[in-house]
Amino acid sequence: MTVIRVLLIPPSAAESGSDTACRLSVIRESVLSLWMAQHYPQSSITAVSNSSSQREFILARAQERGLTNLSVITAD
Repeated sequence: MTVIRVLLIPPSAAESGSDTACRLSVIRESVLSLWMAQHYPQSSITAVSNSSSQREFILARAQERGLTNLSVITAD
């Protein structure tokens, strides 16, 4: 089994210029983890994010898609 780790660090609203831009960044970064989990089903994908809302978003989408090889760790 291959283990793949992805570090997700979305910009803060202050860095991105707006709350909307920050939310779009969270979605874009999350899509990578979900895509990897779907396309590499024999691998274990671990995403590390500093955002608990991003973690919840990724896990909810993974559950909807039946992906069981994706985990998300929230840490600074």
